[in-house]
Amino acid sequence: MNNVITIFQEKNIIAGSFPVAVDSLVVKTDVLAGDIIGISATNTFGKLDDATYTEAFGIAYEDALATTSCTVILSGEIANSFVNIAEGKELETKNLLRKISLFIK
Repeated sequence: MNNVITIFQEKNIIAGSFPVAVDSLVVKTDVLAGDIIGISATNTFGKLDDATYTEAFGIAYEDALATTSCTVILSGEIANSFVNIAEGKELETKNLLRKISLFIK
């Protein structure tokens, strides 16, 4: 039997009591923790953009390289400071995420 070393890193990203759901997804693009994950027309996942991954799906909990697994937050109340939101698009992004039960506070 191999020993497994687990490192716990406190991120303090939960901002309320709304149920948090997560899933592990393979992303096709590099993502950073806090990036918004989008889904493509062919049901692949990557960083939300205007060309391929155009529909919001969740928020990356951790950094991940393309074609690797990434833990993605699918619902919950998340601290504004954790989410990578483009300057000038705060309201638009919060409204987009609200539709998929991600509430940015």
